[in-house]
Amino acid sequence: MTQLGSKKSRKGCVRCKGRRVKCNEEAPCSNCVRRGEQCSLVAVASPSSASETYGRAERDETLPGSQREWLQEMELMHHFSRHVSKVALGASDQIQSLWRDVIPEEALRHPFLLHGLLALSALSLASLRPAESARYLSLCDKHQSIALAQFRAALAGEITMDVAAALFALSSCISISSMARACARVAAQPPPKAVSLDEIVEMFVLTRGVRDVIGIAHDLIIQGPLAPMFAGHEMPEAQKSRVFLPPPAQTRLDELQTMLHQHCANELPNLTVCSEALRELKDIYRNCQYFHTTPGGVQSGHVVRYTTCVSPDFVSLMQNRYPPALIILAHWAVSTMVVKAAWYTTNWGVYAIEGISLVLEPGLRGWLDWPRQQMQNGMAAVLQGQNGTPAGTH
Repeated sequence: MTQLGSKKSRKGCVRCKGRRVKCNEEAPCSNCVRRGEQCSLVAVASPSSASETYGRAERDETLPGSQREWLQEMELMHHFSRHVSKVALGASDQIQSLWRDVIPEEALRHPFLLHGLLALSALSLASLRPAESARYLSLCDKHQSIALAQFRAALAGEITMDVAAALFALSSCISISSMARACARVAAQPPPKAVSLDEIVEMFVLTRGVRDVIGIAHDLIIQGPLAPMFAGHEMPEAQKSRVFLPPPAQTRLDELQTMLHQHCANELPNLTVCSEALRELKDIYRNCQYFHTTPGGVQSGHVVRYTTCVSPDFVSLMQNRYPPALIILAHWAVSTMVVKAAWYTTNWGVYAIEGISLVLEPGLRGWLDWPRQQMQNGMAAVLQGQNGTPAGTH
């Protein structure tokens, strides 16, 4: 029943009406953006209504809606080429060249990738211009919604050499954007600043798109212009047998394994899933330790690859708020601070641990003390030896 004095709207999107849920009537609406679905309001919005949604900051009202949107997209693409493509999207000159030159060229031939780049650029501007963050976040949501819908449609069709590189580039954009969007939203809200568990799960689901694309089109991608993006996400094979975690870090992982055996004693499938996720976490820590001593340092790919390595069953345990899975998740979240120089991961680990704390039962929150301590001391247990010197190979 409609509450007394409230006005029932008939302008909601088709999907919200079908689900009988409240629609915020933005184009795209927040529900469709969260689910990665095409919102009917994007397709039907008139230039004037679209400008009301996307142009909340001051603008020249004398411009026709289509021209305003064109200028907004020009602003986003200019910012991408001048700033985003050069900042923390890759340590090597070769990778930066791909983001600066090759990927924008691919975007001109594949609209879904272009929308992905525009969404990423809008997030960057939101972080640089907090006073205008609402406008840029709305622009991000608009382009991200279109990109995701077209991305899924492209995956459902024939994957050719021509489209494989663009799909892989967009999947990489989505991986970055999912973290950046959460950080931008939380930065604009009052304390407690926390990324919700739903947002974290959504990020894992979206970034698994990278793995899905690789699984479908690996042979095509490695023959194309983006092949260099496959290299360098984990330590060289020859080094793996020589890199050992410092005792404090290894001790902590052993404590987590003991916790799993105690908590999952009567849930063997969950024990198997969480133990596998813990082994993947150890690899991430070793990655951080190894690349921390290299000229390029720890890059986001060395850490975020965890989201594509854990199993869908582990993500389901996270979604169901299974305590051991949340504790392991918190110990991964802290590793993102090693690449905090990247604008799209800044403070994400802090916000994520806070969000996990809000849903973890009080008696288990003590397990979050270690990640919080590492957040404050620069991940010293992993990056330094017992005497404070950089941890290295043996």
